[in-house]
Amino acid sequence: MNTEFKTYLISMGLDSEVTLKNADKILGIASKLCPEEIKDIFISEFRKDNGSREYESMWLFSDNFILEVRNFRSEIDIDMSNNKPIVYFRVQMKGFDYENDPGELSRVSLEAGNADSVIFMMKASWTNCNKLVSLIGKYIKAGL
Repeated sequence: MNTEFKTYLISMGLDSEVTLKNADKILGIASKLCPEEIKDIFISEFRKDNGSREYESMWLFSDNFILEVRNFRSEIDIDMSNNKPIVYFRVQMKGFDYENDPGELSRVSLEAGNADSVIFMMKASWTNCNKLVSLIGKYIKAGL
C-alpha cells in the first residue's frame, strides 16, 4: 500500500494493524481485478448521534473504473463498474462550504449513476468532506 493511502486510512481512524493489513490485501486484489492503476481511495462514513464514526465502504478509483469494497474491515466483497459515462449525480452538503475548512458538523453525500444504471453512494463527515468533494470533481464530474 502506498504511503498516501496509508496516511489517509490512519487519518480516518483506521489505524489498527489488522485493518491496515486487510486494506493492503484488498488493494492487492483490486489491482489484479482492475485493468488500470488504482489512483485514489475513499472511505464512505458518517457520524452517529453519539459522535462515533460508522464506516460503510471503501471506494477505489482508477481513471475509468470505480470499485466499492463492502465490509472492508472484516472481509473482501468487491463491486467494480465503469465510471464513464456518469449520467446523473446529486451532491448534498450540510455545514460545508468551499471557502472554509469543514467543521465537526460538516457533511457531504454523493449519489451518482452511470449509463449501466449502477448507483454510487458515498458519505463523508468533518475532514473527510474535502476528500469526497475532490473525488467528485476528479472522477464523477469528469465522467459526464
